[in-house]
Amino acid sequence: PLAALNCGQEGLQYLCSKYSALISRLREETLTREDAEQQKKVLELRLKDQSELFAQERDRYLLELKAAEAKAAASAAAAIVPAGVSSPTGAAASAATQVATSSTAIALGPSHA
Repeated sequence: PLAALNCGQEGLQYLCSKYSALISRLREETLTREDAEQQKKVLELRLKDQSELFAQERDRYLLELKAAEAKAAASAAAAIVPAGVSSPTGAAASAATQVATSSTAIALGPSHA
């Protein structure tokens, strides 16, 4: 009976030791998971902020690009205006007249040019 009691005590100590180790491990894993979830929230907020900043910069860039394209188009239109023509509309009419004259000369042949 004394041996059985001693064996029972050792078994109980073994089970208590295992139970304590499992509880400690569970606490550690719970703290690790909570830390990971907190880090995830921080990273999600940082990603959201970066995404909003990127969208703002992209919108600003697109506005600058459109302004530059409009300025380039205006410069190109101004460069096309021939001497003696005061407006781009007049330049278009002058160019159309030149094309029509050239087309007529080609259609009539070299003797009528």
